[in-house]
Amino acid sequence: MKKGILCITVLLLVLVSFSTVLAQMSVGQRYYFGNYDQGSGMEQIPWLVIKTEGNKALLLSEKILDEQPYHNTYTDAVTWETCSLRSWLNNNFYNTAFTSTEKSRIIEVTNTNPGVSGTVQGYYFYTDGGKNTKDKVFLLSVDEAEAFYGKFGSWKCYFSGKVGKMGGYGADVNIGPIWWLRSPGMENNCASMVAAEGIIKNCFEAAWVQSIGVRPAIWIAF
Repeated sequence: MKKGILCITVLLLVLVSFSTVLAQMSVGQRYYFGNYDQGSGMEQIPWLVIKTEGNKALLLSEKILDEQPYHNTYTDAVTWETCSLRSWLNNNFYNTAFTSTEKSRIIEVTNTNPGVSGTVQGYYFYTDGGKNTKDKVFLLSVDEAEAFYGKFGSWKCYFSGKVGKMGGYGADVNIGPIWWLRSPGMENNCASMVAAEGIIKNCFEAAWVQSIGVRPAIWIAF
């Protein structure tokens, strides 16, 4: 009987301690959650807390964790809803990076996918962003990246050792790492991205380019 009470007490202390850590999560904080091959086997993933809301937090991977095309085949038109990268994040990455316990804390959210517009060399463009989507893992949109940009000053980041070995644009040591956003680009077969300087660009890149970096985002429950 005493042994059972002791086990329950220890469990409660662990839960209280765990809840306290979560309650202290704040914007800009680093938080470790899940595991992924970052060049030396499976390692804890460092995330950046970029927003808190009630009992949940929005996390963005601190580093570029992988390189993937936005869409894995040439196409005349693609949106976040239909791209292969969305499928890869919500299946391959999700099932590789998180345990069943961690998955229970990841919140499936409805993402709006607004279009983008702008002017490039006197040419005005508007590209539709497609339908809303339900995602467990996703990329930031242009609007979200712009909204959070002021809090961090720049979206420049580093890449994992795995991405460094892959040697693509996600780990270019000359111009700096480049990573996808989920919003479309200036054409229906392009997607927006964050350039090496940490500046958001929505006028390119072709969706099927293989070597652009990926920084997943997730909402987790406290």
